[in-house]
Amino acid sequence: MVFFFRFGSVSSSKSELMNSLINEKHNTFFHRNCPGSSRTRVLMDGVVEIAWFCPSGSYKDKFMYCVAFCNLHGDAGDHEKQLQILTEMSSVNVVLLPRLDRNDRNAEKIQNLYRNSKPLSLVSTIIQTHEEKFKIGLKNRSQADVSEELRIAINDCLLESYSTFRPEDVSKHSDIRVDEEDDDDCRRGREAAQQMMRLLEKKDLTKVKESFLPHQGKLWHQWSQQYKELHRPRVDEIETEISRKQTDMMKIHAQQHESDISEFMKFFIKEMNSHAEHKKMFFLKWLTVLLDEYTSADYSDLYNGYVEKWSAVLELKEKHERLEKLIAEQTELERISENLQAASFGLEHIMREISQIYESCSSVKKNKKDLGPHSKELALELKYNAKDEETLKKEFDLFWEHSVKKIITDTHSVREIDILRDVKLLSDVFEGSGK
Repeated sequence: MVFFFRFGSVSSSKSELMNSLINEKHNTFFHRNCPGSSRTRVLMDGVVEIAWFCPSGSYKDKFMYCVAFCNLHGDAGDHEKQLQILTEMSSVNVVLLPRLDRNDRNAEKIQNLYRNSKPLSLVSTIIQTHEEKFKIGLKNRSQADVSEELRIAINDCLLESYSTFRPEDVSKHSDIRVDEEDDDDCRRGREAAQQMMRLLEKKDLTKVKESFLPHQGKLWHQWSQQYKELHRPRVDEIETEISRKQTDMMKIHAQQHESDISEFMKFFIKEMNSHAEHKKMFFLKWLTVLLDEYTSADYSDLYNGYVEKWSAVLELKEKHERLEKLIAEQTELERISENLQAASFGLEHIMREISQIYESCSSVKKNKKDLGPHSKELALELKYNAKDEETLKKEFDLFWEHSVKKIITDTHSVREIDILRDVKLLSDVFEGSGK
């Protein structure tokens, strides 16, 4: 890990210098010359940003290893705790100084850094190199030249470093509060998410959605197709055809309603029906993290297999190989593609299942016994906790179009103002997406 910080006020932007080190074409770190920037740093003062550089294996890579760049915003002299922790954990320390002055209030801190055996780069007006201490001059030099010299110095230091950086190790330092250890709601939310994930143990990832989310699949796709056709009628379409589609959609919802709610979804509904608001928030966040961990390895393998098979099919087409062999490879490619789609499993699919359960119940005017008496409130609660607008657009657009007015009419809670505010947000989302 390379730690960047500054003492005092310097003419060059530290964050901008870091951007030029990592990628000249992208503002990885927000800096003083970005549009909308403010020198007061009301929100960012004392905040440490982390960006990871991951090499591609190309000779053009700026760094040979995976490197974490930590950027302390503000004067490091005013943030001693951050300075102490990160200088201890870093592989290389880079400090920007307006000048090297023995009378400076931070002179003792600079001397301690200089005495430390850890590699240190001082970016100032003095140019000098001594052992593992690099002094890089700023005066009358372009940022590109400074960046290149600093990059060489950092790479040289990293070659001699054997330390590794893990962000979770920060919690080992005193006075650092960790939610999952110190916050009861966070801990209980994590435990609930872990208990729910145990229901997926030793299950084939490509069969999980079919087993645990039965209200989706073919019936849901059929309903969506009918809905699309109903709202994009042909010019010559007659009323009887429209009525037939509406009847078909009702039949599909009736078929969906016959499906049982899985134990997986029962557990989710039970947690979301609890009255511990903060625990629910942490539960959803932990469930998202754990689902990502659960699916990532198998999904990655399936994706790599898909890419390999796709390349093989293209090669056969270019070589004009036997038609039978090409058809066999294309069939295998379609099978992998179906498995890849089936293996995509996240919180958005659980939310879609809830919306489909509610839609089917609403359509046949009959609630499910395992859903409880507050299905409308549960659906509203899920929307309230879904801060990702993409999730809202993908999974709740149809649901809200049919149901949001009725829910607000039927639901009388202390959050009525919040509900109306969120409906306005949804209105903006739909307007922006063309829905």
